[in-house]
Amino acid sequence: MRHVLILVLVAWAVAADVRPTAGAERRSGDPPDAWSQVLLEIHRGDRLVVTRRDMTHVDGRVVSIDTAGLTVLVDGTERTVAVDDVAQLRVRGDRRRHVLVGIAVGAVAGAVGTVLIDQQSSHPSTKREAATIGAIVIGAPAGALAGALWPAGHVVYVAPGSPR
Repeated sequence: MRHVLILVLVAWAVAADVRPTAGAERRSGDPPDAWSQVLLEIHRGDRLVVTRRDMTHVDGRVVSIDTAGLTVLVDGTERTVAVDDVAQLRVRGDRRRHVLVGIAVGAVAGAVGTVLIDQQSSHPSTKREAATIGAIVIGAPAGALAGALWPAGHVVYVAPGSPR
């Protein structure tokens, strides 16, 4: 059972797509240095959530980005946000990927767990039956739920002095 838990944790860690944030390690640094890293990571067409310093959000696709700020297309309207007004930038991810990985990991964990538990019962079924029931009834739905709840996307910029 420990091996299954380790396998599940490793699979989630790989699927998490963890990336360092450009500014998190240099919170007291100069904002233009952190912003120059953002200029390398963000491209036209990327889906972003911009958190402004007043904690309002701008959610849309990047039209342009430069040293002065960025322009985002929101519901057909271009909105420009100055770099000094940006508290945080988060690239939106694809939650479907997390759900699919969750289904796969959950199905394997559910199958293995159900087989191990079923073999200890007084009336065990065949390993195939137990694995099928565990994968379909328990593991896959639980994994899909966990994948759907897993945050999609990643933070690429946190302005110095901004709350995380």
